[in-house]
Amino acid sequence: MHISQSFHPARFAVLAALLFTAVAAQARYVPKECKNEYSVQEEIALGQQYESRIFRDMPVLSDYDPLVQYVSTIGLRLAQFAPGYRWPFRFHIINVPEINAYTLPGGVVFINMGAIQAAENEAQLAGILAHEIAHAQQRHITCNMTRADRNILYNITGPGLISALTFLHMSREMEKQADLMGADILFDAGYDPDGMPQFFQIIQDEYGNGGAQILRDHPNPGNRIQYINEEIASLPPRHAPDVRNTANFNSMHRVAMEWKPLTMSELRFDDWRSDSRYSTHPVDYLPAENISGGRLDASSWQPSGDWAAYDTATSHISQPGNWVSMNGPGRASTIAPPGGTMTSKHGHMEIAYGVMIDVFKPKNSATSTEDAFVQLVEALNGTPQEVAQSGIKPLTEIQHIQLNSSTGAIQALSQEFQNISPIHVPPPTSNATPGAVGAGNSEDDALSSAAAAEGPALAERDWIVAVARDDHRLAYLVFIAP
Repeated sequence: MHISQSFHPARFAVLAALLFTAVAAQARYVPKECKNEYSVQEEIALGQQYESRIFRDMPVLSDYDPLVQYVSTIGLRLAQFAPGYRWPFRFHIINVPEINAYTLPGGVVFINMGAIQAAENEAQLAGILAHEIAHAQQRHITCNMTRADRNILYNITGPGLISALTFLHMSREMEKQADLMGADILFDAGYDPDGMPQFFQIIQDEYGNGGAQILRDHPNPGNRIQYINEEIASLPPRHAPDVRNTANFNSMHRVAMEWKPLTMSELRFDDWRSDSRYSTHPVDYLPAENISGGRLDASSWQPSGDWAAYDTATSHISQPGNWVSMNGPGRASTIAPPGGTMTSKHGHMEIAYGVMIDVFKPKNSATSTEDAFVQLVEALNGTPQEVAQSGIKPLTEIQHIQLNSSTGAIQALSQEFQNISPIHVPPPTSNATPGAVGAGNSEDDALSSAAAAEGPALAERDWIVAVARDDHRLAYLVFIAP
């Protein structure tokens, strides 16, 4: 079976929710709700509006940049463990030196290159992102807008746009809420939760109280390090060691250090706009003149909010009510939205967006769950030699993760791969932007027309998650997210 998924940050988060919505650990800290006059739909629309404006006016790295994809992978993994509404999170990088990060309405997160360069390990970088995710989960931005009587700034342009968005400036109480929930999210995602207070301490030691931009936008509520450490001390013991750093961080941090962030005076000149490393829009927001009928409507793939039961030969699953479940060969099952699968020119079903569920029986030579997982990966992707020839690239090492349920913790193994999607971009001579799909009336039409194009195939991402069963087999899921 061709397992495929082109990388799309928001949709990858939706797929991850299939696995973690029912089992994600709830943060211990439960904040009070703030007054909010915005609906979820209004908040998402506002976030998309400001996201597009920041792309237009600031040096935002292309979503295809490996550094952006690395940061997005961390952010989406953290978002899976955030309590509350499942926002369509998106993560972007602005090439400016200020140590800061921002959350727009609806789960759009921007992090400055200066903050990535300042982080000393992956837990600290994850701490920055977890803090921003916690702001989004508690709807702090639209609560700020509500207090300002919906006084939204529409006419600010240029490099001063972000500083003019006063709703991004958090109160000390909101900061404390984001700190505590962020620490819980870090812990639940397997990271060393000390990464968050360590990062704030590094900034405070270097710049003093309020000296760095991040401390002006995210003011210290007082005793910040103390109350975060008290929250961390209240967390239960964990069987697996905390993730503090990874080889991926070391590699990508070297990449980040090679960037020269642009100062405010450099931004006032337009020379940077000709740099092809920057993008004028997110990958799925295209100028109207580039797509007939406007951008792709996400309503066809986003979960409807209601859940339907789906029983396989080996498990009971809750799936989004507007998605379709299909039985495959043997015990394999596929869950996908309308248009999430397509038929190849050889007549085989290919998954462009969805999740495959099955059980794997390892060979007798497997002496541990890790050995069995390696056999599973080879069964899905091929031997290491075949993988090297096929273009499939491992993006992470095999990782131990913990799933939580009402019956207790479940230990699992996971690994991510870059693969080749059945979706093709239009030929280079087309007016469409990479990642664009056709202008059909449904995503099924769009995916089919995109696959039929003769342009290059998109890169994609496969996330394999497996749990050992009592019969020594592995129950596994492969998340496939265009």
